[in-house]
Amino acid sequence: MLRVIFRPFLLISIFIFAACQVNIDWQEKLANSVDPVNSLQSDAISKTYTYEYWQVQKKNKSEAWKYARLFCNGHPEYPNCLTIEKINSN
Repeated sequence: MLRVIFRPFLLISIFIFAACQVNIDWQEKLANSVDPVNSLQSDAISKTYTYEYWQVQKKNKSEAWKYARLFCNGHPEYPNCLTIEKINSN
């Protein structure tokens, strides 16, 4: 009887773990994608588009910086937008 109950629980647990792992991988890929503005939409902190990267973008008044400011102004809940807001306030 215990096997009958345990087997579905085990399968469901494995499925949930796998689904969470896929989401984490997808978020990290988005955070470090080739498009710096799209990376702002990720729940993972970008290792590619760092504070230093965005400082240079602000200094150069790049298109990416303009779009980043526009996006993050309406989406402060994204962790990569904290970097934009911090640089923008300096």
